[in-house]
Amino acid sequence: MENIIFLDTSIFVSNNYFASELINQLFFLARKKKVEIFITDIVEKEIIKNIRESYELISNCLKKNNVWKNIHLSEIPFLIEKQNKIIDETVNKLNQLVSNDIIKIIKTSNTINDKLLKLYFENKVPFNNKKKKNEFLDGLILLTIEEWCIKNTKKVILFSEDPDILNYSSKYFTVTKNLSEFLESFINKEEIIKELPVSKLIEELLELNIPEIQHQITYLFENEFQVSLHPSIEDVSSIKVKRIDYLKHHIISFDDNKAFVEYTVEIEYEFEEIKTLYNFEEISNIRKSNIIVPFELRIDITKGVIKGDYSLIKTDVNWNYKKLWIK
Repeated sequence: MENIIFLDTSIFVSNNYFASELINQLFFLARKKKVEIFITDIVEKEIIKNIRESYELISNCLKKNNVWKNIHLSEIPFLIEKQNKIIDETVNKLNQLVSNDIIKIIKTSNTINDKLLKLYFENKVPFNNKKKKNEFLDGLILLTIEEWCIKNTKKVILFSEDPDILNYSSKYFTVTKNLSEFLESFINKEEIIKELPVSKLIEELLELNIPEIQHQITYLFENEFQVSLHPSIEDVSSIKVKRIDYLKHHIISFDDNKAFVEYTVEIEYEFEEIKTLYNFEEISNIRKSNIIVPFELRIDITKGVIKGDYSLIKTDVNWNYKKLWIK
């Protein structure tokens, strides 16, 4: 397996640490041995520090809020205990990922100090931004990864959203922020998509919303398409859907907020065929037909804050083929 990647702290922060669907897709691929994930011990410490500081920031904001002052003093220890429990649970998620070998940690070597000082005094990345407080830590992370690549004769990808780290150039590893693009080469494979946790959610939402999906398909079919007629048919009107039979679907792509699904149905419909006789008299005849149509479904989803469950906000159905051939 040569899909070796390193993650910077900023990737965890932007993905809500361990909560986003994107980073969970990455963890899933690591479990399947499709990728190998590494972080440095500096990144590990930064993640834990940021988690604790995030909750402290929330706590401080609450204390400054006038509503907080209406809470009975006896309840404050309970709220602090609950906050500490959430912190411990979040940090424990990282520990579990490490213990399950989903994330591997690389220790910073003492031998990189000279290289670090050289970068600092030559004002090179990441030391070119004098306003940044943690540039020494960035330097340790970059040089640790570089040293690991040299030692193991591997070329890896470092994912980061830190502007200074993104500007770093190394012949031993590539730095990029495009984690979603990297994952596309895996998650577009149907066998991987089917096993991802979010696919179960999508299946449930499709099942729960069959009436709404059929309603939108009916509306589009009856109102939004262009009719292409056989030469023997002059005109049609009053197209009505009589029955919709589900055939199959597959997930095209998804992220934290939405999913795109190709949803194929067979539609039985009837229409009024209109013909003009030689004396200009019009006659009509009700005919029935059926057609297999693939639709593209966009499902907008949101994650519930309290229970951690998902709910459907909106479904949009678009017909990929706007023309119906009637013969």
